[in-house]
Amino acid sequence: MPAVKIKPAASFEPPDIDGLAFTRLSTTEWRVSDATIDPKNAESLLGLLEETADSYSLLWLASGDGPKEYEFRSIDELNAFFSLHSVKCPGTPGPLEAGAAAAAGGLPEDSASRPS
Repeated sequence: MPAVKIKPAASFEPPDIDGLAFTRLSTTEWRVSDATIDPKNAESLLGLLEETADSYSLLWLASGDGPKEYEFRSIDELNAFFSLHSVKCPGTPGPLEAGAAAAAGGLPEDSASRPS
């Protein structure tokens, strides 16, 4: 009988980033939402994050031009992506507005992420 690999508990600790909320769905999955919108409102959902054996997969729904899948090789890359999509201060784009502006060509592409 082959040995069964048991994945250790998830190592991802949600970053403390203004405007983003992380809800654990399982030991390896999180819901990423806009913390400024009531979580019962579907518009708050920004993406779904999964920790795999060697990377982090993100289905980002707030890109402004449909869902995009990203793969991050490190927690630092992932946190850099989330930092770019936070609500930093009044007058700057929040998670949803940043995605729409990027899709319209108003913001540079995310250098820390790679679409898969």
